[in-house]
Amino acid sequence: MREIFLTLRPYMPWILLGLILWAIVYNLLPAVACRFDSRLASAFYKRQPELDYSWLSRLPSPWVESLSQRLLAAGFRERKSVATYLLAMTGPILFLLLLATIVRGPIHLYTLSGGLAAVLVNGWVTHRIRQRQQSFQLSLYKIYRFLDLQLTSGVNAFDVLKGLPEAIAQPLIREDFLRFSARLELTQDLDRALDELQVAFAGPDMNLLASQLRNSMQTGVMGQTFQRMESLLFNRHLSLVRARSKQLRNDLLIVALLALVPLEILYLFPLAAQAVQSLGQLYGP
Repeated sequence: MREIFLTLRPYMPWILLGLILWAIVYNLLPAVACRFDSRLASAFYKRQPELDYSWLSRLPSPWVESLSQRLLAAGFRERKSVATYLLAMTGPILFLLLLATIVRGPIHLYTLSGGLAAVLVNGWVTHRIRQRQQSFQLSLYKIYRFLDLQLTSGVNAFDVLKGLPEAIAQPLIREDFLRFSARLELTQDLDRALDELQVAFAGPDMNLLASQLRNSMQTGVMGQTFQRMESLLFNRHLSLVRARSKQLRNDLLIVALLALVPLEILYLFPLAAQAVQSLGQLYGP
């Protein structure tokens, strides 16, 4: 038995890693099967237990609330979003530390790799928040134009607000306006419906839109204000479109230059190697 253990000892890290991967794949098989068979999907989701996130209550509540607000701005409203975000930030570090302990590798390099993964996750969330804010700013002109045209044509104010998602062409933020419309339909309360948008697009633009909607509903004058805002935001909309087009051109240029790097390396490496060899022959012993 000891001889078998000594023989397998060099392969133990890989055996352990293989067992972990096998357990993950085995537990994912029901979910994979349900993706391809609708008859299994209904039975699977009915029996799926609710996950327990009570461990989040042990963390500092202001910190958890701040993370929740950040994820709301990124478009993640599910209860599990904070837990998933924390696991995505800390999971790679812990896994790589465990792997470094098993394979006896350099712990600092594995820790830096895990930290890099956490930075990439956080950067992706920040990029998504920025994209949603840009999409909202691009949609502001269309929102005011939609409100102006609908109200000028004599449509009821509440019907106009419930149809506001029709003015949103950006798929990244359309779901938030659908939630706004559904909340307004269910509660008939504009303040509660606007909460759906204000938590997702916190900022001066959203505050101005919300205040104008509230004032217009209270005073009953709902045409001139939106017409003036439409004319003011038109030039801003054009500048945002130009800036976005310029950014896309720059991104395409960077991608093209990066695509040429391997060709440049293949072309310049023999020349550099030959130059180094020639210098070694001239000045060498």
